[in-house]
Amino acid sequence: MRMQSELLQSHLKRQHSDRCCYWDARSRSRACAANGTHHYITAIIDSMDQQKHAWPKCEQIQAKDFGSFVRPRLSNTTMLIHGHCVLMGLSPHSHTSNSSRSVELLARGLTALHQKGVDLSAAHFHVQADNCTKEVKNIGTLRFFGALVAQRKLASVTLGFLASGHSHEDVDSYFANLRSCLAAAPRLEVPDDFVTCFQKYLADPQRRPHEPSREVFMLTRFRDWTNFFSEHYDHMRITGIGGPGAPHHFLLERVAESGLPRDSIDDTFWRRRGYVPSPNDVVLRTKQFMSTPNWTAKPLLFFPACAIHQFMGEVPPGTHGLCVFTHGLCVISVIVCDSSTPVFTEPPMNANSEENQKLRKYAAIMRRCLVRFQA
Repeated sequence: MRMQSELLQSHLKRQHSDRCCYWDARSRSRACAANGTHHYITAIIDSMDQQKHAWPKCEQIQAKDFGSFVRPRLSNTTMLIHGHCVLMGLSPHSHTSNSSRSVELLARGLTALHQKGVDLSAAHFHVQADNCTKEVKNIGTLRFFGALVAQRKLASVTLGFLASGHSHEDVDSYFANLRSCLAAAPRLEVPDDFVTCFQKYLADPQRRPHEPSREVFMLTRFRDWTNFFSEHYDHMRITGIGGPGAPHHFLLERVAESGLPRDSIDDTFWRRRGYVPSPNDVVLRTKQFMSTPNWTAKPLLFFPACAIHQFMGEVPPGTHGLCVFTHGLCVISVIVCDSSTPVFTEPPMNANSEENQKLRKYAAIMRRCLVRFQA
């Protein structure tokens, strides 16, 4: 019993140290945003419970006669870029919440920073996320950020994940406030009503005072980034990202800035394919926990700079994405486009859009059914 108590206390102490690492990164991001240096940027991204976004929502739908009625839901993924902005992307239940959707939201957040005049090429970008391989902790997100670092669009990137069961953070407290906001709304008939509800909530300057910019949008179209990287990138397969003993902290940095000697980097995979070494080659380093003092695993050559040519002139397949891809680089060229280049190609989801007209027609049918039920 005593040994179990000691193990529990050791576990709680370690997970608290992991939280302190995130709190320190959050404070550094807010401080850099306040003094205008922007050399360190921290973001946390997570998804809210879909059950809270079931629509239509009204008093009549609570009747027991509608107990077996399956209502459509929305996926709400929020990214808090500390000191800068709040981004909320809502997607219909028919859209999968995979790494491609997460990458598109991350790209939109980086675009927002670029539009504010932030020099991302000199910034370290830290992403905090839930310890789940579905959205952020996966090979697709690592490839995306590896391409950015190799192209010097970002100085370096770290991805941090708290241990399972201890991942409740400030974004989850923010979600609790959103649930109260939704509970207070008397009627939500279509997805646009959810957008309006959240916009009214964020219009109060006392909400998230450290993030002056707030945006709520419908994320209904995004590119298939996962298959794109698989088809146009001679990639290695990395195992052990999830599961017991998996790392919770990842670092992507260029060889030139890492200070690592070449013979200490595992480049077996790419050396067999005849890659040409470059100072812009991206190295992946990991450690099991965020509070671990040193990077324990051997550095791995993850994204050589010579592999970027495979992306030239290529655009991920699928519908129109959120980002404009210029200069032949389809990976985050939202950062390299000049001020005269439009950043978003997605048309606004206004009340007259074809999709919303269909949704309102569906809501009108529901209202007629409810009226008959009341009669």
